[in-house]
Amino acid sequence: LDNCEHVIESARMLVAELLRQVDGLVILTTSRRRLGLPEERVHRLAPLAVTFSMGSGSPAAEVFADRVARTVSDPPAMVSDPDTVAQICRHLAGIPLALELAAPRVHLLGLTELQRQLESGRAPDADHDRALEATVQWSLDLLGMDARELFDEMCIFPAAFDIRALDAVTQVESPYGAFGELVDASLVNVRVDEGRQTYQILEPIRQVGLQNVSEEIVEAYLIWVDDVTASIEASWIEGRPAVAVERLVRVLDDVQQAWLLLENRNRHDECELLARRVALPLTIRPDVALVSTILASEATTGNGLMAHASLAWGAGRPHDALADVDRLLEIVPAADPLVPLAYWGSTPACSFAGDAERMIRQGTLGFRHSAASPAARAYFAG
Repeated sequence: LDNCEHVIESARMLVAELLRQVDGLVILTTSRRRLGLPEERVHRLAPLAVTFSMGSGSPAAEVFADRVARTVSDPPAMVSDPDTVAQICRHLAGIPLALELAAPRVHLLGLTELQRQLESGRAPDADHDRALEATVQWSLDLLGMDARELFDEMCIFPAAFDIRALDAVTQVESPYGAFGELVDASLVNVRVDEGRQTYQILEPIRQVGLQNVSEEIVEAYLIWVDDVTASIEASWIEGRPAVAVERLVRVLDDVQQAWLLLENRNRHDECELLARRVALPLTIRPDVALVSTILASEATTGNGLMAHASLAWGAGRPHDALADVDRLLEIVPAADPLVPLAYWGSTPACSFAGDAERMIRQGTLGFRHSAASPAARAYFAG
């Protein structure tokens, strides 16, 4: 029995009656929702596996190639570029429906242009967008109002998130029942990694709900990211750099998205505070996209200049780091807590720049200013 979710009550009654009347009967059903029978055993199907290079051997790429072969006159030429095929499958998250909808576009666009459009966040065409949205909406329409609202809220997360993150953002009064509905409907994937359970909405599905995310949810999300990055910085100050880096790795996509959300709202001071909090852990575990975003921005506050100095130092550019420190010391008051951090933090850059005299001077000034800020020395001691 296929696609039972849209006639779930009738399917449940039919299966129950068949099982009652026929001994030893085994029934295979496909559905986005459980039938809810005692005899039911659920086998959850994940998206098709995707191989990021030499992707022609992956299940997702094989399905994509098969669908392309039905519309392209020279399919062998298409599969001669397995890396591009793999990238297309990755952007479509291995979702069979998305692969089916995208494959005919190869005939019009070619592989490279299709991949470029997906990379830029565009759907191959309006029909693709509407078909995928209609399929997701169909699944949502089978759920309760709280589940539909929660789905829209969860789409704010660009990557995996845990239950505490969800609690911080949701405005649904009793979210856990609604959350269970979304998991049962296969709209949310559950992952367990080293004992930590996380959840994720695949990107093509997420794009459907993202357009419905309210400004209230965006603000709640930004507050959550602010709290998380504050805890990352606190771990570093407490001399636990490994913990700080581990926490940052988990939320890199969220930090990047929060930066863009703040930037689009002209909240530049908050952007620069965010950058300062993650800059030092980024020197240990660099993320090219995030580092590039921060360094491409113009630093106008002490927080921004501290972030730029830290990242320049981490990139092996001590002279640029010292220039940022000099600008910081020019624009912030002497009593600002950043002053001792700037002095202390610039001493290694002085050493690598070959300026021993300045290194001693910066260290001495840092020590003096730290008398009013005991946490300052610990900040860089990590």
